[in-house]
Order: sequence, then C-alpha cells, then structure tokens
Amino acid sequence: MKINEVAKKTGLTKKAIRYYEEKELICVNINEENGYKVYSQDNIDDLQVIAFLRNMDMPVLTIKEYLLSPNNRGEILNKHLGYIQHQMNQLDVVKEMIYKLMGNEKQDYTVLNDQLMHRQQNSSDYVLKQLAHLFPGIFGKYIVIHFGSFLNEPLDTKEKQAAFEAMVTYLDEAEPIVLPEEIRMYLEEIDTGELIKHYTHVHEHLIEIAQMNAKDAKEKLEKDLDGYRDICDDKDYSNYFKQFKHQNEVFRKNLQENGYYEKFVENMRVISRSYDEYILNMQRLEKRLNIRYDAEGRILMDDVEDNEEDNMLDPP
Repeated sequence: MKINEVAKKTGLTKKAIRYYEEKELICVNINEENGYKVYSQDNIDDLQVIAFLRNMDMPVLTIKEYLLSPNNRGEILNKHLGYIQHQMNQLDVVKEMIYKLMGNEKQDYTVLNDQLMHRQQNSSDYVLKQLAHLFPGIFGKYIVIHFGSFLNEPLDTKEKQAAFEAMVTYLDEAEPIVLPEEIRMYLEEIDTGELIKHYTHVHEHLIEIAQMNAKDAKEKLEKDLDGYRDICDDKDYSNYFKQFKHQNEVFRKNLQENGYYEKFVENMRVISRSYDEYILNMQRLEKRLNIRYDAEGRILMDDVEDNEEDNMLDPP
C-alpha cells in the first residue's frame, strides 16, 4: 500500500512515517518494476507500536531497541517506568512549591528557589536541567547536547557543588556561539533528548573501541572514519557538515584558549564519574595509536603491527 493509506490507518503524518523510515524503525520494500515504496501490514503494525510508545514519551532510539529486541522488552519498559516515576517525583516537589505560593503570595521567591534547588540537587538530572535553565537558547542546548550523556549524577558532595559552580562561571564568560541560520533552526527544532541519546551511543561505542587491542581499535576507527567521510562527501550534506564543523571548531578553539581543559574538563570529571572514565579511555586510545590531527583537522594514526595484541585497558 502507499504512504497515504498508511498515514490514514495509523493516524501518523507522512513526515513522521518517513522520519521513522530514516531512523530505521521500519524497513519498507521497494517495487522493483517502478521503484515505488510498498508498505506492508507489518509496517503498519510497527508504526502503531511506535505511535503508542511515542505518546508515552519514549525516545525514538529506545523504541528502535524495543522493536529490534523482543526478548528485552520487559527491561526496556522497566527503565522507562523508572524515568516516568522520576519525573513524577520531580513534579511532586514542584506541586508542593506551588501550594506554598498559593497559600502566601508574599513568599520570598529567593527562599523558595533555594528550597527547590536544594530538594532537586540529589536528582540524577539536576545538573542537566540547571545548565538548560542557566543558559537558555542555543548555547545551553549545545552544551547539553554534547555533554548531556554524562550529566546523570546528583550534586551530592561539596566538591561536586564547587566544581559545578566553577564550570558555570567559566561557561558564562565564554563567547556566544554563532551558527548559520540553517543549523541554528535545526538545533532549535530537534528533540534534545534524542540527540543526547545519540551521543550516549557514540560515547559508548568509543569506549568499546578503547577496550580493544591496538590493531582492532585502529581498524574499527578507520572504518568509522570512512563512513563519516562518505557522509561529508554527499552533495546533500557536505555543505551542512562543513558549516557545522567549522563553527564547532571555532567554538572549541575559543573555549580552549580560555582554559577549557583546566576550567571545564577537569570540573566535569569531578561532577561525573562516567565522564572521567570516558576521558581516561580516550587518553589511553590516543596514546596507543598516537592519534593526532593534521592542519585540516584530519585524524592521523600510527600503523600497528599484526602481532600487537595488547589491551587498551592497560594503564597509559
């Protein structure tokens, strides 16, 4: 059947259906005679599952995992239930503050805010939400997208609180991000949670590579880089990627010139154990393969002997 009929049967828009195709949540057959897509009943069944789970606020990448891993669906649903319960707990705190305000409109908002923040500090997503609130707009979204996968621990010690305050001060003094209109609009419209999920997979993938022996790690990195180059060479995407890469390099250079490693990275390592682990793994990987960059930002690596079977988990 055609996409119009599928949209009618599922209640989804054609854009949504194409988006789920692009994200590989459904696989559509092609009519070899005319090249048109032919949607099956299985596609409709999957799309109805997708529509239901999206209405339960389940991220697209999690839904993909749900569809591809029938044996793990109980675990996936349980994790999502935990997320929903956490959101409910946070809303209970907010509801309590609203009742306080309704009972006395002359409440000191500074005191209320301090109470609210104190109650929320032990929440695993406190740092993530605070960065989004403290830096509204593209700048905050950029930071949250790139580092959100590591910001999942509470500020439960004075050391972490001090590190967070130092990091916020550093970011507040950083130059604003200037992005091309197309990229700015994309970042404004995209689901932040989906991008954080994407970067989480990227970081986990890199850690897996870091734990391989040197030869396998080099081969895997080269394969990944070949795929990235194919995307950059695509006419439809090359200009977009070049613009984004250039602006990203300008922004990172500005941060680095103003103490990025000392004031941001080191404080992030205090705030987040997972970020500290990630940095250690990347340092080991870079040292083993002597990873470096040429003048145009291309990644260079040393050759690895076939008999080198050392493990990346060895100390640097």
